[in-house]
Amino acid sequence: MSERVHVVARLFAKPGKEDELRRLLHALVAPTRVEAGCLRYELHEQRERSGAFVFVETWVSDAHLDAHLSSVHISETAAGLGSLVDRPPEILRYRAIA
Repeated sequence: MSERVHVVARLFAKPGKEDELRRLLHALVAPTRVEAGCLRYELHEQRERSGAFVFVETWVSDAHLDAHLSSVHISETAAGLGSLVDRPPEILRYRAIA
């Protein structure tokens, strides 16, 4: 049996690109939530810093997460991120230990 995967993915907008990045990321939520293996997929924005976004995710397995990361909507979004973010996205995988 595979272990659930918890993900924190952080993205930071370039100055002046906050609204555009927010719209782009928000568009990922609906198609991702219906993907096989998706248990949780939430988009948050930091209260103290407009344009600092985090996805909080839970997946049934690494295989499901890998399929998500290879999906068309993620690939298309990733292709358009370069002009909107001030650094590459940070995607961290976790496992529950307590």
